[in-house]
Amino acid sequence: MEEKRTKAKIICDAICGLLMLVAVAVYVVVGICSNVWHPTWVIIVGAAIVCGVIGIVCDTVSNIKKVEEQPNVQEQKDDNK
Repeated sequence: MEEKRTKAKIICDAICGLLMLVAVAVYVVVGICSNVWHPTWVIIVGAAIVCGVIGIVCDTVSNIKKVEEQPNVQEQKDDNK
């Protein structure tokens, strides 16, 4: 079953895609300008870690909103009495 994509998820994916694109561009520019390729690969790894953190935060916020939107189970039991 496919989960519905929320506006927050679409924005999060766009930010991560843009971040990785910028990281690769910076890596290539720094590598070409300074001819130092080996240590600058850390830029891409760092961007991937930041992207993972952004994904975790977006998922957590989305899940919190889903929980807040659901009616409280205790309230439902009280309504049935």
